[in-house]
Amino acid sequence: MKFTTNEIKLLLEASYDKEMYNVLQFYIDESVSNERVKCYTMDDTNDVVVTHRGSADLQDWMDNSDWFRINTLKKSKTFKMHQRQHKIIVSKYGAGNIIVMGHSRGGLYATQLYKQHLANQLITYNKPINLFDIVKDRFKKNKQDENSTAVRTSNDLVS
Repeated sequence: MKFTTNEIKLLLEASYDKEMYNVLQFYIDESVSNERVKCYTMDDTNDVVVTHRGSADLQDWMDNSDWFRINTLKKSKTFKMHQRQHKIIVSKYGAGNIIVMGHSRGGLYATQLYKQHLANQLITYNKPINLFDIVKDRFKKNKQDENSTAVRTSNDLVS
């Protein structure tokens, strides 16, 4: 599915909001959404958009520090929270219908869940990189996945 820049922006902004609400033509499914992970359906399609918010509390920032220094994303308390909620959504809608999005640390979660085949399409916005990513990219070039979109802006130090 193709998204406009504004749709991506508004969906990712809503991922940080504690309140649950519809975004444009995307309807929140409150039964499988929470403060960290939001699930949206649309009329006339089986596509489901799942957004993962980035860092917003002390636990997130503590996990960020560990991830940056020792690359511990999958072991972090916050990733496990996101993964658990995402799997609930997969059980309701099926991984093949899910478009996963995330901003910053949420982009890391979205990427990992996509790699675990828990989504069909991936969109990240300013996903951070750490020293392990820099070294890995230096020696191993990955081919571009046609179902994956990485949006980066300038002046974002961690991206």
